[in-house]
Amino acid sequence: MTLSTRHKITYTLFTGSLILNGLLFYFLLNRFEGLTGVHPLSLVEQNWWFQDYIDGTTRLGQILLMHGIFTFTTLIGTLIIGLTFKRSSSQEIFYFQLFLLCLSLLTLRLGSYAVAWYSLPFSYSVLLSRTVLFFRFSALLFLLLSGLSVFDSRFQKSDPFFLAAVVISFCLAATVPMGGQFIGNTLSYLPTGELNLFFLFLIVKLIIPINFLWFVYQRKTVDYVMLTLACLLAIVAESLLFYMTFLSFFLGMSCLLIGGFLFSHRIYKLYLWR
Repeated sequence: MTLSTRHKITYTLFTGSLILNGLLFYFLLNRFEGLTGVHPLSLVEQNWWFQDYIDGTTRLGQILLMHGIFTFTTLIGTLIIGLTFKRSSSQEIFYFQLFLLCLSLLTLRLGSYAVAWYSLPFSYSVLLSRTVLFFRFSALLFLLLSGLSVFDSRFQKSDPFFLAAVVISFCLAATVPMGGQFIGNTLSYLPTGELNLFFLFLIVKLIIPINFLWFVYQRKTVDYVMLTLACLLAIVAESLLFYMTFLSFFLGMSCLLIGGFLFSHRIYKLYLWR
């Protein structure tokens, strides 16, 4: 994959995320008053991790504010990293940008309000839940590939690995059975095999730092220690920001900002050293 192709992919995803999120927020802000009393605001259920007792009106305003800040941060972060490494062939930065862009598209779950507003069939909400699941899988796999690209030159030829990450994410998101339980603070339906899905995410999240720690042991440099910490923070951020409560949002955004800065800064220093 050439440098210009990677730029085209990130530019297309960036533009698509900007347009989709812009249209979604425009719809929600224009119908703010009418949306405060309808599903899914009236159907906030407890899941196994977080619980939210905020009333409808406050909750909608809070959700829009948190998702707005989250989307803005991920898109601006992608833009800053892209401009900083514009002339670099850094494959790991390309994958890290894709990680951020996939996170920015998690806000598509706000479409649950549009489904409720127009009283659309259950299948539309399930499709949204699967779309969000696809971007969650993709984000983690791209973060994994970003780490592998730092240490293994085989991953610098990104075409097969990029396509593999997309295909695996699509297959998993398309085949996971969806249940009928809607979780308010995730704005999506809970998969039937929630525990199995949790362990699948956990395995991927464990592989990412283990990969870094192995190379820390081999090369014993502070740069790889900091990259390990950056990826750990990014993983924690993804987990916290999916379960969007006020506390998880604050902690998740802090982890994402620190992790993103550490990762890009250390990769930049490594390329200067090379």
